[in-house]
Amino acid sequence: KGTASAPITIRSYPGERASIDGGTPDFRNTSNPAWELVNASIGLYRSKTTVWASFVRAWLIDDDIQLVEYGSQANLESTYYGPVSGFKPLYTGPGLQLRSDGRIYIRLQYNPNDLTDPSGKPITPKPANTNPNNNRLAVFTSEQILALVDAEYLHFKDLDFSYSKQIFDVRNGTHHIELDGCRLNYGSYGLVIRDNIHDWEIHDSEFNNGLPDYVYWTDVKNGNNEVAEAYPEFQSAAIEGSIPSFNIHNNVFRNTFDSFDIKDGTTNTSIKYNTFKYHRDDVMELATGLSNVEIAHNMLWHVGSGISIAPSSATPGHVYIHHNVIDNSAYQHGGRSGNYRESDWPVWTTIDPFGSHDTGNKAVWWKIYNNTIVTRRSGYDWNAAGPSPITGNSEKYVYNNIFFVIDDRIIFRDDQVSLGSHYDGDIVYRNMQGSFPFFFDFGDGGQYSSLADFKSKLVTDWELHGLQIDPGFSASAINNPAFDSATIWGRYQPTNSQVFTTGASYSRLNWPEIQGVNYRGALPANSTVTNPPIISSVTSSSVTTNSATITWSTDKASDSQVEYGTTNAYGSSTPLNSTLVTSHSVTLSGLPASTPWHYRVKSRDAAGHLAVSADFTFTTTADTAAPVISAVSAASISSSGASIKWTTNEASNSQVEYGTTTSYGNSTLLNTSLITNHLQTVGGLAASTLYHYRVKSRDAAGNLAVSGDFAFTTLSAQDTSPPLISGVTSSNISTNSATITWSTDEDSDSQVEYGLSTSYGSLSILNSTLTKSHSVNLTGLSSGQTYSYRVKSRDAAGNLAISSNFAFVTAGDTTPPGQVQNFAGVAGNAQVTLNWVNPADVDLKGVMIRYRTDGIFPANKSDGVLVADLAESARARGSFVHTGLTGGTAYSYSSFSYDAIPNYSSPAHAQATPVNVTITSLNPNQGSTGTAVVINGTGFGNLQGSNKVTFNGLTAAVSAWGATSITAAVPANATTGPVIVTVNGVQSNGMTFKVDGRLAAPSGVHVKE
Repeated sequence: KGTASAPITIRSYPGERASIDGGTPDFRNTSNPAWELVNASIGLYRSKTTVWASFVRAWLIDDDIQLVEYGSQANLESTYYGPVSGFKPLYTGPGLQLRSDGRIYIRLQYNPNDLTDPSGKPITPKPANTNPNNNRLAVFTSEQILALVDAEYLHFKDLDFSYSKQIFDVRNGTHHIELDGCRLNYGSYGLVIRDNIHDWEIHDSEFNNGLPDYVYWTDVKNGNNEVAEAYPEFQSAAIEGSIPSFNIHNNVFRNTFDSFDIKDGTTNTSIKYNTFKYHRDDVMELATGLSNVEIAHNMLWHVGSGISIAPSSATPGHVYIHHNVIDNSAYQHGGRSGNYRESDWPVWTTIDPFGSHDTGNKAVWWKIYNNTIVTRRSGYDWNAAGPSPITGNSEKYVYNNIFFVIDDRIIFRDDQVSLGSHYDGDIVYRNMQGSFPFFFDFGDGGQYSSLADFKSKLVTDWELHGLQIDPGFSASAINNPAFDSATIWGRYQPTNSQVFTTGASYSRLNWPEIQGVNYRGALPANSTVTNPPIISSVTSSSVTTNSATITWSTDKASDSQVEYGTTNAYGSSTPLNSTLVTSHSVTLSGLPASTPWHYRVKSRDAAGHLAVSADFTFTTTADTAAPVISAVSAASISSSGASIKWTTNEASNSQVEYGTTTSYGNSTLLNTSLITNHLQTVGGLAASTLYHYRVKSRDAAGNLAVSGDFAFTTLSAQDTSPPLISGVTSSNISTNSATITWSTDEDSDSQVEYGLSTSYGSLSILNSTLTKSHSVNLTGLSSGQTYSYRVKSRDAAGNLAISSNFAFVTAGDTTPPGQVQNFAGVAGNAQVTLNWVNPADVDLKGVMIRYRTDGIFPANKSDGVLVADLAESARARGSFVHTGLTGGTAYSYSSFSYDAIPNYSSPAHAQATPVNVTITSLNPNQGSTGTAVVINGTGFGNLQGSNKVTFNGLTAAVSAWGATSITAAVPANATTGPVIVTVNGVQSNGMTFKVDGRLAAPSGVHVKE
């Protein structure tokens, strides 16, 4: 079991294809010498190898060889051969037997049949050789490949299942199963569905039963010594059972007796886009009790019977059968040899597009529409091409189908107006007039020789005004040996007007997908073709001098595009708007004024069907409005010229009038280019002179716009004199900044060079603003330093002035950094570890630490004894270990942070008292486990408490503890090594104790006792 979020996938290894095979390799579709002769007089052979099973079946693949006819065991000799797995000798049928010796016995006979079928199609002859070693066979003994019991969420991917009576036996509510890309080669059944199975998806897979091109009805038996009528040689089905919520799509079903045997209780199931080839009986048997089942866009190609009723007593539900091609025009043998109806064998015949089996409720609710049915006269003479096996009822609809009868088969029968059925929009065609009527017991219960005869005599109110004979159909497309059902699609396409002339009425239909459909028959598989959009309400509006808006409506969502031009040849198209809508609007722009325009609109629906409207016209309006001028300006002004710029709201030409008065008197050359962004250059002007100007633009329609008056002053003649610098001053001097000010006699920019010498080395950022009063701030200076500087100014003409040298002195720094934070001492053995956090001052240079032992903290940087003077940085953590101290003495520490001046901070204080734990001797200094050792030294303290003694890392038991002497026993497992005393977490020095007989192993050496 998998889950919805974590299904289990069973698939082939990438790059390979797994095959799960129930066959016997010696007999699998080969010409292996797997058989040995037993009785030459009757041609009896047996397998060389033994097979121990309770089932055996064979496929005979060559067309002209079959198992011997059924009569009795005498076909394989009369001797009784004893039980096999508790049964009598097992027969798949005449000529095949599994005996108690484990051998398969087989006897073949030659059956040439006819070498051509009635349509003239040749049957390739096979050698008349009844030796099974020379014929293609498939023999297998497996009952089933896989049983699914209460399974959930399984995904079978790219797997082959072969040579078994059935592939899947599905039980006990198995659900949410997917078959994807699998091949099922089965003997009788692909899937046997039982016990509330639901929610399967079967797609892109193949179902094969291994039938030859033509079936020979030889009464093959599934049981033991059967004597009554039996099934044909290859009785089989791809899927059998109730299949609710199944989605079966894009599969191929071939060479099967039946494909689907669908039982009552099937609901919400879809069977679409599948291909069914070479079926010998019903492609689908549908029980009465089906509901909301869709069978659509399938190809039923060279099948015996198409879609048939397997009636039951259940209440019917809606079944939608549409857009299928049902081709049951291929001949096959009917009748049986050696048993029931032997006189009919072999008879070439076809069966029925719509059939029925047994008795029960046949008034099913089938909606049969837009199918293409190709058939020919059946050996079962009075069977019709239409769905006559369905008893007429008010839920029976037969709409927009195409019925092709290649010879003189009855088209419709056994359906009358009084039963409430609905027929409309169907195309019917019969290739010849023979002994059978066109319609039989149909409409009013009469018999009619032609459609015209039927229409002229029928007086009841049946919806048949759309029923017609197709005037364009040519039987040559299908009435020949090379017939391929797909050739009919070449004629029945949406471009053929005959397909779109139905007058079918949909007023009483209650399923939405057919509403408004106005074509007949099926379209190619995997096509979702419907009608092209219907265009209406085409209108032009908001027409201006250069644009118009085109609007229209469609009956279904589709895209939008307009073709337009000055003739009905158009020549221009708007960009395609691919958004699918029913209300369309497209704007045409850039059109000349006062011009007649032709246009037509185009819309294509999601299925790709294009609708094109008729021709329409509109005329752009005349242009009487002058351009609107804006954004007039003069730029790039020099001593002799300027550039004049402006914009207009529409394309127009360009010209400037100018002069020293508002009378102007001069004009630039007219630029006839029609543009919206204008530029004209005015030259040959006098220096230092005020000029007036106005701009003019005329549009394509001749409408002139003239601006108001504007002015500019030309620059003076070329300037070669640098600015005159004066009033250079330094002010606002601090420890790290100063302000430099000066004046110039003309507008110029501002910059200062500065440094600790007259070489300067630093340069302020250039202020390019042209001014006579200058001010520049210098920052980031060092305190108490003498700075040299000079100022620089460049005028608009590029002339540079540089002042002489000036100087100023920055103020001194008297502010020390802050104190260190979290200053603390941690006492150790004759040492103290000092820790702190530096202050945040960026000018911090270092930290000085001093101490005293008289209980007084050093008061300043000269008081006490220097511990350390350390270079530090702002916010960093500091640490220093003060060693060589006297145990028991209190050390008072003061720390002073300082900058580069140096300014020293007020002190931060810390105090700690180190200890001095020392071992001076061991007595004795060697011994064994349990030896009492006196440890002499100092700093042990008077009480043991949590203090301890260790021998080479092992804690010893202490019997006496004093300030200068401890007595401890050598611990078990101790080895030679240091004795250490730990007092208040502080360790003493180590002194070696030798343990007799237990030397410590050197590093890297492991000692095992």
